[in-house]
Formats: sequence, structure tokens, C-alpha cells
Amino acid sequence: MPENISKISIKNSSGSGYDTREIGVKCQNVEVDYNEQGQVILDVNTETSVSTKSLTKVIQDVEKNSKGKAADNHAWSDADTGVDHGRASSTKYGHIKVGEGLYVNQDEGSPNKGATSVAFANDGEKADNKAVKANDSRLENDRKNPQELVFVNPENASGTGSRLSYDGSRKLTIGINEIGALPLSHKDEKATNYSLGHVRVVLDQGLDINENGYLKVKFGNTSGKVCEGNDARLSDNRTPKSHASALPFQYGGGNVQNYGHVKLLDDYLGATVNKNIQKAEFSVGASAYALIEAVNKIWYSNPNSFVEFRDISSDFKSGVFSANISMYKPGNYIKIKLSDTNLTYVILLADYNYYKINSHAERAAISENHWIAFLIGIQDEWPMNNSDNGGNFSDSFMHDRLKTTINPLITQLVGESHINKHEILMTDSSFAVQGYGWRWEPNAISMLPTETQITGTAIWSSKGYSIGSDYRQFALFKYVSPTEVFSKDFGQSYLNHESEFMWLRTSTNDKAFPAIAGSFSVLYLKQGVVTFSVPQNHGVVCPYFCLN
Repeated sequence: MPENISKISIKNSSGSGYDTREIGVKCQNVEVDYNEQGQVILDVNTETSVSTKSLTKVIQDVEKNSKGKAADNHAWSDADTGVDHGRASSTKYGHIKVGEGLYVNQDEGSPNKGATSVAFANDGEKADNKAVKANDSRLENDRKNPQELVFVNPENASGTGSRLSYDGSRKLTIGINEIGALPLSHKDEKATNYSLGHVRVVLDQGLDINENGYLKVKFGNTSGKVCEGNDARLSDNRTPKSHASALPFQYGGGNVQNYGHVKLLDDYLGATVNKNIQKAEFSVGASAYALIEAVNKIWYSNPNSFVEFRDISSDFKSGVFSANISMYKPGNYIKIKLSDTNLTYVILLADYNYYKINSHAERAAISENHWIAFLIGIQDEWPMNNSDNGGNFSDSFMHDRLKTTINPLITQLVGESHINKHEILMTDSSFAVQGYGWRWEPNAISMLPTETQITGTAIWSSKGYSIGSDYRQFALFKYVSPTEVFSKDFGQSYLNHESEFMWLRTSTNDKAFPAIAGSFSVLYLKQGVVTFSVPQNHGVVCPYFCLN
């Protein structure tokens, strides 16, 4: 008799044993019903069985079919140690655990219970571990780059010049023009006289490029290098090489437009050079020698041709005057101070070689070179005569004062060796009685000037012996007014007299003008006119003498 069944054993998943459980009854030959799908009918009252199997057979089938298979619910948690229903790997299909960003449906009533999907966030929602839907509005709205892009023109390395910024908030096209870049073609663009471009540095030609790409001048003292500005060789003393040329315009001739080289000639007259090439355009000039020769020719060919008020005191004291007497001009003057009187006198040159005659032994002639010189500085004012003497100069007070006072003074001032004595024609006592009278004054030193010597013409004076040999005007007064000459102080203020007139020696005794008989001509210093005065009046005395 078969045993009663009260327990059932099912081999466990590990295959190492059986799980035995009580079935709650003891029975034999138990039948199990199956439906059309081959599934066990749990409630025979609701379904009609299609086939049956004994419980023993069913258990056998279960055991057979369950070998190597997982239970219907074979998931496990991390807490189920030792349980493994097969994890998925890169090579095997298997169980996976749903992580962040995925969602598993746990709704008991849902037909999709256990279904896995992406855990989406709502539109605009910011949530952790949730994915953004493809149609989320945030994916399509306008927004700018949180980090600004700045494009700097490379020509301004400091970044303070041309700049272009972009924050992603707008459409913007950025090209080579916007960032200051050169086009691709510039790599082959060579610099020319008319366009900018690349240049190539030739070695050992004064330029160099350092390791950073900087172009620099290559300084040094050898070939292929450039001399620095502080090089000692630039400032040392050395004789330059001659660069003159016999060829015209070889090194750039100087002319009226340009500075440059010139050819110098010592011949100021151009006697040996074609005058057609002496113009400025041919760069031919006169040397200093030629200029001096020309000046000397003009200046010294006739000492009386110019007037020059110049102090020549040092020349006179040193002997230069005596050695070069013809090189001076009317208006030159010598200042001499007498230590015993502390008075300064002026010797004023007026005419060169006034009395010189070489070919005739005339009584008024002087054979030596000499100057007519005025003595200026006599402080006293004298009368021509103390009474009317009828125009007689030779016997006048003035003539006597010249011989006794002025002649010794002149000798003291210049020395006897510098004085030319000569004979002078003058009126005498017979002048008033006969209408004329004359005599020669031998070895005369000083004398008063005549009207003609001052003005160049007879104004009030009687013609004839009153003028005699002194009829020519002194060169000084041809160019400068006598009033201006005798009013100069020559650096000595007391020489400028306040007197009204200066005495001339010419007599105004003329039968045609009886009213002026016995008078003498005078030069009014302030008015600048020549008139006459009775001999008893006092006036300035400026005598002249011959200085050799």
C-alpha cells in the first residue's frame, strides 16, 4: 500500500539540497487538473479541466522543469547576501539595478507595473537625477554665453586698442578684418616700393633677428655691422680725406640756390679766367686773398676816397701808423693825454698829401707823404686881433698865438719828427692900404683853415692872397658836414665847445663891400653857416698842421 504523502521536497536553487515543506494533508493518488494553456487550475469550481496529472507526476515535472531555472520572483536586494540571479555584464544579458535618471513603475494596478522609463523633469523644472525632455522650452529660448569672448587686434598687444567682444546673445560674423588678421595670401606677399609686405633679412648686412623674432640692428665694429652712436671713432680727431676735384660740379657746386663746393680764385679781376664762367651758377668764387686785394685796391688806391671815424691811437703809439701812413682815412683820430695838464687832445686826419708835389720845388709843397691833421681840444677862446687891423693875418694876435702857444703844444703832442714844416701864403699889413698885400710864412707848423679848405668855395673872403695856396677843400669835408665834424666829442665831452663860432683865417677886406672890411670869416658851429666877424670877438680855435 502506498504511503500517505504529507510533505513535499523541492530542490533548492543552489542544487545542493531540497527544501521540504508540509503540504497540510496526507493523501495518495492526488490528481492535479490542467486548463487549455497547460496551467494548473487552482480552483476546479471555476474552470473545467482539460487534463489531469497525478500529484506525484506534477511534482516530478516541477522538479524536472525547475532545475537550473530561477523562481518566478527572483529579484534581490543588496541586503540579500549570497543571492545572485545573474548580473548583466558587457558580455552577458542579466539582471540590472535601475540607477539615477531612470524610473520603475510600481503601480499595482498598472499594466506597466515594473516597466522602466527615463525619469523626466517637468518643463522648466530644475531637479536632481531627472532628465530634460527633448521639447523642454529651455532648449529653445535665447541665452548668452556666460563667459564673454574678446577678440583683440594683434597689432595692439596690450589689448587697449581695437577690441571685439561676443557674449553669444546675437548673431555675429568674425573674420580677419574684425580681428586685424592678415589674409592667407600674405604669406607670399613681398614688400615693394609701393606696397607693404614681408621682408627678408639678409645676414651680415647690418640687420639681425633674435630668438623672439624681433628685428634689430646688428651693432659692432666689423664688416656687416653698424656703428653705434657713442662709438669713440665718431668723435676722435682725424684729418678728413680730400674730396676736392678739378672737375666742375663733381661733388655738388655751390650756387645762388644751393650750398656746396666752390672753386676759389685769387685773381679778383679775373684776368686769367674766362669771365663767362665766373657767375654763381658755375660755383666760382673769390678767395680771401682776392677779396683783400680788391678791398685794398679800392680802399687804399686813394686814401681820400672814404671817411672813417676810428680811433687809431694805438697804431700811432706803436709805430704802425708811421709804417703804413697811406692805409688810413679821413676821420681817423688819435687821442693824446698830457700828464702835466691832465688834458686830452684829439688829432683828426682830414686830407692825405694835400701839399705834396714831387716834380716842382714849390714854396707850399711838401715832398713827404703826410696828413692834414686838425688839433681839437683847445679850451681857450681867442680874438683874431685886439683891434681892427684891416684884414692883416700875418701881424694878428691869432698868428702870434699860433707860433707861441699852438706850435709848441703840437710838438709836445706828436713829436717834432712827425711834423712837416712848410711855407704858407698869407695877407700882411699892405693889404689894407693897397687892396692887397702878402707874404710867405717860412717853416710854418700850424695854421687856421680858409673858407675854401672847409667849404670848397669862397663865400665872404677876398679872393687872392687871403686864400692863396690853400684853395682846395679838405677831403674830410667833401663827405661830412664841418659842423658835424667840429661838434663831435670823440669820447671827450669837454671837446664839444659851446661857443658860437670857429675862426677861419680868410680876410673879408674887399673894396666892393666896405661894410665888412677888416673882418674875418667864421664857421658857426650850431647853425652850420659861414659868415664873418670883427677881429675883436672871441671864438674857438681848431688849427691844422702836417702830420707825417
